[in-house]
Amino acid sequence: MILIQRQKSRGFTLVETVLTLFITCLLITIGTLQVKDYQQKTEEAMFFRRFEDDWQNILNSSFLTNKRCYVDFSEAKVIFSFDNRTTTIEVPETLKGNSKHLEVHKSGETSPKTIYFDSTNSKRRYKYTVQMDWGVLIAG
Repeated sequence: MILIQRQKSRGFTLVETVLTLFITCLLITIGTLQVKDYQQKTEEAMFFRRFEDDWQNILNSSFLTNKRCYVDFSEAKVIFSFDNRTTTIEVPETLKGNSKHLEVHKSGETSPKTIYFDSTNSKRRYKYTVQMDWGVLIAG
């Protein structure tokens, strides 16, 4: 009688390989989504920090030079205009703001306004209130 001996396979089976590939792809996808969410939150935070800094700069410039300044809001950008110079801040895609036009008087005073930015990423509404006279920007 002839006995046929089977050799033991030393490699992985197809099922093991596919399962490992699936788990690896799943972990990469979850990590990528979290990185994108973090990036969007960081872009929003950077926008708000720059907006607050530029707002304070335009108030100071108006007061010190005794010239009018303007702030224009649109869907895609915020434009600070002062003495034939403009500073533009790009609004992140995750933020939608209400369009307004603000004027800073020669003395650095403004009329009261409320500015809203709605975040599609965090589902949060950011509120800035411009105080009458000195134009102090209050985040709420």
